[in-house]
Amino acid sequence: MTALTLTDCASMQSVVSRAEHRQHQPRNLCAMVIDGEAVWVDINRYAETGRAVIIEHDGRIRLMDVEQEYIGFRPFGARTALGQRFTSPHGGVARNSVIVVGMVIDAPIRGGRLIDGELS
Repeated sequence: MTALTLTDCASMQSVVSRAEHRQHQPRNLCAMVIDGEAVWVDINRYAETGRAVIIEHDGRIRLMDVEQEYIGFRPFGARTALGQRFTSPHGGVARNSVIVVGMVIDAPIRGGRLIDGELS
């Protein structure tokens, strides 16, 4: 086994410090029922692709699979993504930009049940 140099020790200490900092960051989770589906949402996490809670142009909140906005047009800032494809009234296929509220976590909501549209 070889001895570590001072540079190696400083580098390792930096890695440990960053790892400890990440563990102490709070997660902001939210339980939502959207379109009748109960989901857990991490509102701090924004991945550019995947299943997300989004806000559409007309203000509706929905669950949607989003994709990375790749042409550099981000009307809603950093949380802009491309929504689902739809047939354009002018011909062809179009997509709208959407606002990503948070990413859906693949974990079911436990302990609640849906009764007449109300969580209990």
